[in-house]
Amino acid sequence: MDTGQREYRKRKSMPRALLVLLGVQTLLVTGRLGAIDSDRPWAPWLKAGSVLAVLLMYTWLLVRMRFGRTIVGPDGVTTRGP
Repeated sequence: MDTGQREYRKRKSMPRALLVLLGVQTLLVTGRLGAIDSDRPWAPWLKAGSVLAVLLMYTWLLVRMRFGRTIVGPDGVTTRGP
């Protein structure tokens, strides 16, 4: 049985402005992490956690940008992702 639902995907490369923004954000985070006093016992954990959080955010963003789609069905038009 045909549900009448169609899916459209348009894969694009990442916008240059977004790539520049990610690069600047990475530099800012690196600079701030380098300024943390390393004499504290929790400093390595803070640095590792911050790097992990930034990498997870970038990965989530890239996956969402890559797999966005539009679904047209009997209920109307639905967008998933960007």
